[in-house]
Amino acid sequence: MHKPLSTPALIATLGVIALLWGGSFIVLKTLTSAFQPFTLSAMRGGVAACALALFFVATGRSLRPAGAELRAAGMMGTLHGWLPNVLVTFAVMGLGAGLAAMLQSSAPLVTALMAHAVLPSERIAGRQWIGVGLGFVGVVALIGPEAVSGSSASLAPVVAMAGVALSYALGNVLVRRYSAVAPERLALGQQAFGGLFAAALALAVEPWSAWSQARQWWPELIVFGALGSALPFTLFMWLIQRAGPVKATMTGYLVPLVAATLATLTLGEEILPRQMLGGAIILAGVWMVTRR
Repeated sequence: MHKPLSTPALIATLGVIALLWGGSFIVLKTLTSAFQPFTLSAMRGGVAACALALFFVATGRSLRPAGAELRAAGMMGTLHGWLPNVLVTFAVMGLGAGLAAMLQSSAPLVTALMAHAVLPSERIAGRQWIGVGLGFVGVVALIGPEAVSGSSASLAPVVAMAGVALSYALGNVLVRRYSAVAPERLALGQQAFGGLFAAALALAVEPWSAWSQARQWWPELIVFGALGSALPFTLFMWLIQRAGPVKATMTGYLVPLVAATLATLTLGEEILPRQMLGGAIILAGVWMVTRR
């Protein structure tokens, strides 16, 4: 049984994770000009796995996975790895970094609903149900006219981000099965499996020529994989084990705010008032659901 996390430690960890994941949307938007979704997902996982492997070697830890770690690698490599990475890349191409991150902020609400269904210690009660309703109202406001436009092109990135939220939420709940596995080992298996699976898909369906461009983008790829994936995912797994999936997904408060702010300042993206209102409603719903 892990020792309960103090409030200052919880807030500090949430802040670091949000800063790293929020910033990764900006790097992702830059990299989409050179790489397609599966190829970029493979490179992201590969760089992250290499960074974690170097950490293991430097600290004298074995890289050989145990049985439970292999099972966790497959599950988390899919639910928190290649699948959401590909969907996020596709969505950012169509929506921009800021709006995609704001849509992803619905993940804590989905996590709360799933945790309520399967984890007795994470039941939703009272005003938290109001928060769930508010959150989904915010998602509708965020989507806006695109929801009724009938254009599959405009809806496709939104549906992709819904898939991201669902995939992350399912992984957030199921990872509790592996509470005995160290967070860094969960992260290593997740990144390695996700990267290898995405690479196989990329080689099957995308042009191989994109791989040759990696040399031109190696600084961004290293930052994207090591600081935008390996480190925040390790911290996030640690936080789930120490504070539970609902509190850990409070990063949903901060990631969209960090990403939208950075996208406006560095990429020149414009966040419409309706989108800001939708994002605020989602965050209010998340706050009501996760507040105990």
